Amino acid sequence: MTILFWHVGKRIQDEVLENECAEYGKQIITTVSAQLEAKYGRNFNVRNVRRMVQFSLDFNDFGIVSPLDTQLSWSHFIELFSLKTKEAKLYYAQHFIEQNWGKRELRNQIQRKAFERTELANLQFSNAQPE
Repeated sequence: MTILFWHVGKRIQDEVLENECAEYGKQIITTVSAQLEAKYGRNFNVRNVRRMVQFSLDFNDFGIVSPLDTQLSWSHFIELFSLKTKEAKLYYAQHFIEQNWGKRELRNQIQRKAFERTELANLQFSNAQPE
């Protein structure tokens, strides 16, 4: 399902919205969502279709999405959408896989700002190294 959702979001972004983030995009997504939901079911409600488009923007490289799909569910990706940078999203996804976190632990690590703390520690370490 995750791969399908990525492809739906990518296609809407590329072909329907034509990579524009204009105000009319909200209206278009509502219309497209209604059509998809009528034909394919409630997985295509407006909220989820917006997430699909966001998913294709946040993880715009299918080469990254494909291997993550085997380890992360759609609900895990939804947790990652709130993060601001691609680096943070990939950090948490990778650590989720390596540490075998559940969704609650993933959410907890995001709330505890594990990525930001790691980045700060790395910066302080590199600044403390003699040249």
